[in-house]
Amino acid sequence: MFNNAITKKLKEEGIRFEIIENPPIKAVEDGVKFLGIEATDIVPTLIFKAEGKLLAVLKRGDQQLDLEVIKKYLKAKNLILANEKEIFEKLGFVKGAIPLITGLPTLMEETVLKKEYIYGGIGDFNYTLKIKPVDLKNVTKAEVISMTKKHRVFSGLRPTAKLHLGNYLGMVKGALELQNKADFDCIYSVVDLHGITTPFDPKTYQKQIKELVLDLLGAGLDPKKCHLMIQSQVPEHVELAYLFGTVYPVSRLEDLPTYKDKKAENPDYINMGLLYYPVLMAADILVYKADMVPVGKDQIPHIEVAREMARTFNRMFPSTSLRTSGKTFPEPQAYLTPGAYVPSLKGEGKMSKSIPGSFILLTDDLQMIKKRLAGAPTDVGKGEKVPEKGGVANLLTLVKLFEGNGIYKGYAEQYLHEGIRYDRLKDNLAVAIYNELAPVQERRKYYEDNYSLVEDILEEGKEYCSKIAQETLLEVKEKMGLVKLGNK
Repeated sequence: MFNNAITKKLKEEGIRFEIIENPPIKAVEDGVKFLGIEATDIVPTLIFKAEGKLLAVLKRGDQQLDLEVIKKYLKAKNLILANEKEIFEKLGFVKGAIPLITGLPTLMEETVLKKEYIYGGIGDFNYTLKIKPVDLKNVTKAEVISMTKKHRVFSGLRPTAKLHLGNYLGMVKGALELQNKADFDCIYSVVDLHGITTPFDPKTYQKQIKELVLDLLGAGLDPKKCHLMIQSQVPEHVELAYLFGTVYPVSRLEDLPTYKDKKAENPDYINMGLLYYPVLMAADILVYKADMVPVGKDQIPHIEVAREMARTFNRMFPSTSLRTSGKTFPEPQAYLTPGAYVPSLKGEGKMSKSIPGSFILLTDDLQMIKKRLAGAPTDVGKGEKVPEKGGVANLLTLVKLFEGNGIYKGYAEQYLHEGIRYDRLKDNLAVAIYNELAPVQERRKYYEDNYSLVEDILEEGKEYCSKIAQETLLEVKEKMGLVKLGNK
């Protein structure tokens, strides 16, 4: 029989609820399938111990909790899951069937309240309680807080040149979308260590780093919503990369298309750092345990290396202590925007800072944009089929990105009938691109004129990232046997 004490309390409070009899189930997934609901509708009860006192925490079944947030809210130095004896003997619950209503002080994750109904334990495996979350909040007198573990985002750009439209529509647009999501913790970096794998001038390198930081802030990275840092200022990136290098095969790196392309671009500058680039990139991402990376399509092979690195490390070095329990690294996903691949103005390939004449810079004024577009190759403007590659196809792709699909379709129709006037197309496209870049340039000028603000932003990013990176590296060293367990 289900827990009469709980149903009695609900009735006394005048709360409407439903008790659903379950068939025999072996796993939570079986119950979800039987009830015809999703993991977001299930609310498990977790029992924690803070400063020696027990409390219940209610969250959605699809969420991970950020224990640091709970500790801070409770002003507690320690927060751990209660052990079985404390939960099942002291509280009198059936093992594995902790009810939603425990009689303990209770915290509720705020997103639970967004559901119309939630489902949870009644203290008996044979039954499920269906109740409105606001009613559960009232009967438990739960305190509602945001305590979901955020998705961690990392992405970086090399300071080899000013940002161009390819960077903007590839990495930066994705970064802007993610920084505006409340459940994402975003870290963006000037990856200066990657920049020295290709020819560079030490005398101008600091200026290049500064210019890239200004470009990123101008493009819309908001220091109130994300963290901006310089890669080399957090040395744990390099140390973790070395540790990864001891478990990853050289042959895999030599087969990467990006390595082959860079060797072809700079045949007199083939160095170990170039080969090691994907390993350091994996360390950049995984030192923060990032699970999402906004990148352009050309970087997908490198994201796969990071995923392989995470799987390899998790397999080779499983948990060795309660403090480092669970998998060490998530497998990061690439986050692509519709403009993740921006075509070159030269008619072949993608827009690239390493190919002169192929790009439009974020700092270009209207006249410069028109000048750059004027050099883009075209044809007679008319034909039986709209080109799918080459200069005209690339121009039409830019039209779609900056003027919309409707304008693109109009030009496609013109091409098949009366023909396209490319001078008019290029002028209109230049204006559309400039209108997109004008606010970017205005923000950039503000930060350039107030550079002390930029220095503060970078210092905050360094401090924030260093703390996370140090914790990750300690965990890695423990699992690899390089430090004693529990060593601080």
